[in-house]
Amino acid sequence: MIKLAKDINMSLSSDSKQWLNLGVGNPLITKEVEEYWLSVIKSISAEKVAQSVMSYGSTSGDLLLRKTCSELLNKHYGWETTAENILVTNGSQSLFFMLNNIFSGQFNSDSKKIFIPALPEYVGYSGQILNQDGFDARLPTVKNIDDKEFIYKLDIENCHVNRREHGAMILSFPSNPTGKCLSEQEWQFLVKAAENEGIPLIIDCAYGNPFPGLCHQPIDFKMLPNLVYSFSFSKAGIPGSRIGIAVADSALVANLSLSQCNATIQPNAYAQLLANQAINHHDLSRFCHQVLRPMYSDMALFAKTLMMDLFKGINWKMHQYSGGMFLWIQFSDLKCNSQVIYEEAKKHKLIIVPGDVFFFGVDSSSIGGEQCIRISLAVSERTLIEGLSILKNIIHKLLVKKAKAEATF
Repeated sequence: MIKLAKDINMSLSSDSKQWLNLGVGNPLITKEVEEYWLSVIKSISAEKVAQSVMSYGSTSGDLLLRKTCSELLNKHYGWETTAENILVTNGSQSLFFMLNNIFSGQFNSDSKKIFIPALPEYVGYSGQILNQDGFDARLPTVKNIDDKEFIYKLDIENCHVNRREHGAMILSFPSNPTGKCLSEQEWQFLVKAAENEGIPLIIDCAYGNPFPGLCHQPIDFKMLPNLVYSFSFSKAGIPGSRIGIAVADSALVANLSLSQCNATIQPNAYAQLLANQAINHHDLSRFCHQVLRPMYSDMALFAKTLMMDLFKGINWKMHQYSGGMFLWIQFSDLKCNSQVIYEEAKKHKLIIVPGDVFFFGVDSSSIGGEQCIRISLAVSERTLIEGLSILKNIIHKLLVKKAKAEATF
């Protein structure tokens, strides 16, 4: 993961024009997205900006923003939250660091881990727990939809969680890296399992609804005492602002606020101004659902159509796209690890993300995870065409090399 981060940073350096980057999680900033956020920025007076940055604020976040987010989520999901259920954070990554360490580690005589119900899962969790071996994860089952699409399903029979070994469950919805959205049956199973064991179920909605609104198969989220939701403004177009919110039981929010105070004192004041202005005066929900959602949906369709054309004669499949901003692609005829694809791509100034980093050290050979890669949809059509063309040549070269080795053997 450290090596991957260094390579991505290198591709984003001053010489970034030399690279084709299909790896990063930065949202796609089109002219329409840029104009929207410029209008938000310009509508905030200099006096308000000065007031926000010249004094400390609440460790839980600005009260007006917390009320605003509470009202928005209540309207969207039918919840009955208040500002006491909302914590404003310096982005969801800092929130998960707190949550993953609060609910894992040594508890009296028990050593507890964070349970991941289905891999692959967001690689950003993997390095967060201060104790070694802090995750317990399960592989999914695979359901083939047709010759070019499959979907991972929760392996309910092997998805056993218990309070003695597990401090919490965590998952991204829609999934990063696959774009999977849980079915209602899968969701209800996890909610019931967490409730029965009295542990939190943490839902990472970085790509979810109502913002950035990239979930095409939403389910009926409930506000229950053991459910913790995380929402992020990053993928709505302001990743550099580092702002997100947690929604949880008020007692947990109070404890998280104390942890945040120790770590960073308070969330970013200017970012809170942006978020509040966008929701209250620039209809952020409408922008997300009418601009961002179709933008990524169209790009996913464009990418699949492009692969159907470019990769003729090559055996490939992709995970069914149900949301988010990534595609998960499998080249099952390759017997090499996805790291080999990654290293070959780098030689051609192309960045993709090797699939093995999303499996947290678990052997994924039974579901073909070693032959998977993640590519970003947050790029221009031109970048996607050029990047996938290079990738096609790399895969073809590796398949020829494999065939020669088998013939020699």
